[in-house]
Order: sequence, then C-alpha cells, then structure tokens
Amino acid sequence: MMQLAGNFNEGKKLFKDHYSMYKEDYPVISKLIQMHHALNEYDSVAQYKTLLYGAYKQDKLQDEMKQKFCLDQFSLKGKNIMVFERFAEFDRDHDTTLYNKYQFYVLDLSGKIESSLDLETSLTLVNSSGKQKYVFCYEKDDEHFTNYDLTFYLDTSYKELKIAAISILSTYLK
Repeated sequence: MMQLAGNFNEGKKLFKDHYSMYKEDYPVISKLIQMHHALNEYDSVAQYKTLLYGAYKQDKLQDEMKQKFCLDQFSLKGKNIMVFERFAEFDRDHDTTLYNKYQFYVLDLSGKIESSLDLETSLTLVNSSGKQKYVFCYEKDDEHFTNYDLTFYLDTSYKELKIAAISILSTYLK
C-alpha cells in the first residue's frame, strides 16, 4: 500500500533491501516492479519481470502468482486501480475464447473489484489481421464494452498501455 500512500522512494528502498536478502521472495519482486512503475522508471522493470517469468516457468510461484502478478497500482478519479499481467501467452491452437494479458481492476472503497479494463485478444482478432493484436475491453455489471478504436501488439510498452488505459477509464469512471 506504500504506492497508494505516495511513499514510492521509501517503498523501493525497503523492498530492494528485503530482496537483497531474500532473492526468491516473489511477492516482493512484484512490489519492486510496482514501485518502479510509480516512479515512472519503466526501464528498471525488465530485470524483475524476467525473474518472475523464470519462476513461473519453473513452477516456483504460489497462490494467485501462479497465474499473474500485480505490476502497478495507482489512483484515478478517487478509485484505486490495480494492474495485473498474466504469465501465460495466447495460444491460437487452444484459446478459443477471449484471452486477457493485462487487467486493470477498479476497486471500490472496500477493496472489492467493481469493474475492469482488460487488454484482450481472441482468435477472431488474430485471424482478421494475421498478427496477434489486442484491444481494451471494459467490463462492469456483466456488460462488456470493446474499444476497437485502439489496437495494440504484444510488444507495446506498458507505459503506452497505461496512458491509453487511463484515458479509457477516465471516460467510464464517475
């Protein structure tokens, strides 16, 4: 929660100190990624993501981290946003429905998810262009709104995705 309190530099230092002693504390690595994103230090994140993806491939992660990790937290229009990245990649031979790579969860005051903005792809999107492209989809109360105006590829930087997500979420959040 240090990132939501605005103690980014202090949090980064504490998590780095902890990490230097406990190299396989994967939740702390996720927190380091969050601190670097909060400080707009996007280039510092790659080394930590590589560690998490390596741990994923070696089946070292536990609980929710077996599927995804939190890579950012921020506030927007009085709401807390938590951003998760899934480890698994889209598999055109097996994924017949929607596949979400990034999930921006909008939390209510109690910390419960009230809506989400997902960067997703599907076999239809891949087949329409021959490339794996992604679109943002907003979900709330069992309704699904797809934004086809913006398309992204897997190599799009998180910084670019976050800017687009904030713009889209700003239109939905009251």
